[in-house]
Amino acid sequence: MGDFLDYLVSTTWLAVSVFIFMLFFIVGIWFYRPFKNMIFNRIIHVAFSISGFLFLMYMILGSSGYAVNFIRGITNGKQICLVEEHYQSDGDAGGSDVWRLYVLDLETGKKVYKMMVDSPEILYVSEKSVVFFEWNYAVEYDLIQGNKTREWSYEKGFEKFPELRVGIQDINRHSESTSNSAYLTITAKDGHKYCFDFATEQLFETDYLNTPDSSRYTYDDDGVYYKQIGDYSNLFSYGFKDKTGEIEQLVYSKYPAEDLLFDGEFLYPSVVGLNPKSGYFLVKHFTTLEKNNAVLTAINFDMTVKWRVEQFELKVIDEYSENPEIGQCISVNNNYVVTYGGFVVYLNGETGEVIWQSRM
Repeated sequence: MGDFLDYLVSTTWLAVSVFIFMLFFIVGIWFYRPFKNMIFNRIIHVAFSISGFLFLMYMILGSSGYAVNFIRGITNGKQICLVEEHYQSDGDAGGSDVWRLYVLDLETGKKVYKMMVDSPEILYVSEKSVVFFEWNYAVEYDLIQGNKTREWSYEKGFEKFPELRVGIQDINRHSESTSNSAYLTITAKDGHKYCFDFATEQLFETDYLNTPDSSRYTYDDDGVYYKQIGDYSNLFSYGFKDKTGEIEQLVYSKYPAEDLLFDGEFLYPSVVGLNPKSGYFLVKHFTTLEKNNAVLTAINFDMTVKWRVEQFELKVIDEYSENPEIGQCISVNNNYVVTYGGFVVYLNGETGEVIWQSRM
């Protein structure tokens, strides 16, 4: 039923046809009199009219419709949660951006469920739940059913911590965009500052929680990205340098001081993945200035190509474009989940082969 509603809402001619039919149906039902008793007839008329109106509103304001643009994603290794930004009409010649959560099974690529959420700020995914930051509090949803299970706010969620019984002055959030780690920063009314870690559900009296990932990421003044792996001898950085306009070359610097330059060019490049264990970068770039063909190229630390996957080869055509824009590239289990518009592709990190692909 869900797939049919997605097709119905996303197909313009069919949606308009159903909309017009329902309008005539609501009007016409008032001329239908199956009972001699006028009260019973009116009950039938009102019931069908309300049902038809609710169906039309669901088409406009409901969660049905194909995915358009995924803007964030986090995985726990078994499921992946993707947040989609979707334009929704308000039925009065206007509209606004709304967000939908998609939960997919990583082994098969099948959709567990999708639902509307009040915020795009997904923070953390555990084995059983997913946490969002909504305005000034955090909300937990069940990972399988989608129902709301808990809330951390000024009024509730921290009852077991005596440090916060004095009251909460401010709640904010901190999350690592490259990993599944996040916490809340809390200022109590007595001036003490705390961090609440979602992974351990512990409260720490500190301004900043030194997570494993955050301690290994730094930026210098030029925006060069560093990551430390193990001891200091494994410290390295990578970046791009201009060559001719938009065309750039990848430079890899390692310790002791040595710069390696990739023998090739990239158009609109960015590093979207890094696998220190296997020793390669994953670079997103394009083959034309129009960005008609996104390419993912895995570059070994010795500056040789490991594998290369072109968008045209994948044939990722969604309901809205024959060339949907590449969106998220999320590392999981040494593989990568990549989104193209409303298409989701799971790539083998060692070979670049497609494990599964699915249209949302």
